[in-house]
Amino acid sequence: MLVRILLWLSGADKEYKKVKELMQKDSWINMEDDLKKITNEIKRSSEEIEKLSKEIMNAKELEEDEIIERKKELAKKSKEYSIADELIKLNELKERGILSEKEFNTQKKKTLKQ
Repeated sequence: MLVRILLWLSGADKEYKKVKELMQKDSWINMEDDLKKITNEIKRSSEEIEKLSKEIMNAKELEEDEIIERKKELAKKSKEYSIADELIKLNELKERGILSEKEFNTQKKKTLKQ
């Protein structure tokens, strides 16, 4: 309090007030600059997160497509093996005399049409 009275008496009180106002303005300007920097960092971070999210979704879609394709391949191979297995069994039955040539050919045609 004594300091303020002395400042007032010496006329420096007005200067003190001006300096104080400038410091407050400078403080607000610094805070505003800091807020702008933080806002820009948040924008960059959210853009990076969005980019990574898109990359993850694309990778997931690729994985799903690969899984579907692999299932198709396996189903096709399974079908091929089952047809081949069926033909082998029919041939064995024919060789044992259980099926006639005509029965064998009829069953073979049915199997191959599947």
